[in-house]
Amino acid sequence: ALGGGCELALSCDFRVLAETAKIGLPETKIGAVAGAGGVQKLLRYVGRGKALDWILRGTHLDAATADRWGLCSAVVPGDKLLKTAIDLAVELRQLGPRAVAQSKRSIYVSEDADLRTARRFGIEALSILVGGDEWKEGMGAFNEKRPPTFDRW
Repeated sequence: ALGGGCELALSCDFRVLAETAKIGLPETKIGAVAGAGGVQKLLRYVGRGKALDWILRGTHLDAATADRWGLCSAVVPGDKLLKTAIDLAVELRQLGPRAVAQSKRSIYVSEDADLRTARRFGIEALSILVGGDEWKEGMGAFNEKRPPTFDRW
């Protein structure tokens, strides 16, 4: 995932890499700049120092380095890549869809907001869920010590 592929990957909620994968923004090596959000996303993930180092030098990171810096959710053998990604999708599919959506919104808002605004947004996100069908199913399942079954509202 180099250049545009890296930018696309950095836009995803999860990244599962094969052990042999390479990821990076090598645009400076061809006289260009990563212009589809990769610079801004990498900066947020790894901080200014590493972003400057990797972007300016056009570094191709190996999967282990990407994992150490939090750029991926998992590193797996290449023959397990598809299964791992599908297992992750199945796991996510079993969660409350509205809760997942509100959690994602809270994370992304919090990334750019001051702490007070982020907390207020989190409370608003929770208040949207409280008392709804998804909330009731989740709380009922918790009290009954069973896995919840969420309809796809």
